[in-house]
Amino acid sequence: MTVVIRPLQCSLNRLLEEQHLWGHLDWNNKTLTVTTSAAAPAQDTATTISPAAMVTTSTYPESPTTANSQNKPRNPFRGNSVSSSTPAATPTPTGSTVKSIPLMTGTPVKPVSQGKEWRAPAGTTLRENIIKWAEETKCESMASTHWMVIWPLSVTDYRLDAPLMFRGSFESAMEQVFELYRTAQKPLYAQASRMQCIITVSDTRDGR
Repeated sequence: MTVVIRPLQCSLNRLLEEQHLWGHLDWNNKTLTVTTSAAAPAQDTATTISPAAMVTTSTYPESPTTANSQNKPRNPFRGNSVSSSTPAATPTPTGSTVKSIPLMTGTPVKPVSQGKEWRAPAGTTLRENIIKWAEETKCESMASTHWMVIWPLSVTDYRLDAPLMFRGSFESAMEQVFELYRTAQKPLYAQASRMQCIITVSDTRDGR
């Protein structure tokens, strides 16, 4: 067995200098005496350290398994090697609790009626707008080319102070108009004939 002394001697010298100590090496007896002064110590007052006790020599070669385990990165939180086949566990947060968000509720929105827009500008009369809308609507029964409106001069006509807008078919727009003016100071009523494509306006329920 071969023991390399020079690296050991350098390490001991550095260690002794850091601690402000002096070492006296006896090569014949293979002993190292440590003192607090540079003077040679007496045998009974010195602390003797055997170099053989400080040098550990392995008679067996280091196994590949041991070498690989020493080269693996170490987990500072667990104190052991991190296995390449086993993923590190993800810590579960415990400081806060995830709260579920309540669903928002409210009044459902009614879908917008589909169909044509019927607009009556402010400053015009209700009668002239209904006649105009009727002339724009084709008669499906082929009784005439378009719808017609019978509005006697004795029946009240209303001038519009604000614009009106309705959406839907022609018949749906007529229902909305006369539903609105049924509560007017002088109510208006209408009767329609789909076969003849005629709307008759009156100020009485029975149309007389």
